[in-house]
Amino acid sequence: MNPSARTPLPKIPYDAERIGLKRIFESPTLSGFACRGIASKKIEQVYGALNFPEPPADRPYLFASMVLSLDGKIAFEDAPEGPLIAQTNLMDKDGAAADFWFLNALRASSDATMGFGGGFGRKKEDSVTAAMFGTDLESSGHIFDQDLEDDRIAAGRAPVPWQIITSLDGSEINFDHPFLNNHPLIPFMVTTGPTGLDRLRSRCKARYFVVDDPSRVPASIEGLGMPVIVTGEASMPDAAATMRILRKLGMKRVLIEGPSYCHHLIRQGLIDELFLNYSCLYVGGKALSLGGRSESFTSTKHPHTEMLSIHSHGPHFFYFRHKLIY
Repeated sequence: MNPSARTPLPKIPYDAERIGLKRIFESPTLSGFACRGIASKKIEQVYGALNFPEPPADRPYLFASMVLSLDGKIAFEDAPEGPLIAQTNLMDKDGAAADFWFLNALRASSDATMGFGGGFGRKKEDSVTAAMFGTDLESSGHIFDQDLEDDRIAAGRAPVPWQIITSLDGSEINFDHPFLNNHPLIPFMVTTGPTGLDRLRSRCKARYFVVDDPSRVPASIEGLGMPVIVTGEASMPDAAATMRILRKLGMKRVLIEGPSYCHHLIRQGLIDELFLNYSCLYVGGKALSLGGRSESFTSTKHPHTEMLSIHSHGPHFFYFRHKLIY
């Protein structure tokens, strides 16, 4: 699509005054982050400076964003929609709006968002966006704030960042979904293993091309269709090799939105930052936590973080930025 054109995708009006955040801590480390996410007066007004360091030479700079309850849960056991941890905070509805807005600010600052993975494209009539717009848009990954989309366009960037579906073997992907059929507004790609490629070849109706080696990335992908990145063996993709290919495709900053894939990348030592927003409500019990269904780190080997900044939206919502230290 024309990168200078606005998209007709659904938008949410955001009042910067109502969702504005107060910065209550900032690490000196941030002074060395010289790359602005995107030039945006609205980001400056709501959040302040949102800068990043230069990306590594061989992969994109990776950061993840999640909203957690105060006890670290990412969803309720009876209602697994992740956004509900923010949206059901009855003490601060504007704080919940700021949570989703900030995710959009990170999308606007990224070349791609990654990690939709399991269940992509399965119809969810009870999803949050279905309740808001009458249709499920939670896999669209587009920017819901028109001001932020306009900021991307003004910077010469595509209105919608690349949306990357990660899958072990492709079995959970609905290849009939319109997003995966060369959608004119939303650029999609798939990363998977060789088994997933076999399944994609038998099911995918979209025009696509395969990249399986960083040294064979085309100089231009214009008009080639949906990129399919294939690494690893059988149904186990190689995350590091995938990131090398993404860097060769020109991606400098990638936002990770899937909690399972986030934990997987942390185990690989690949995530650079975590943006964790805390909704001050308590869930407890067996509800899902970040990395809750994956292998744990041990008492003798685990990553640490440096706190880069803390913001608040009153006493019921806090927004933390962590730098991973492996």
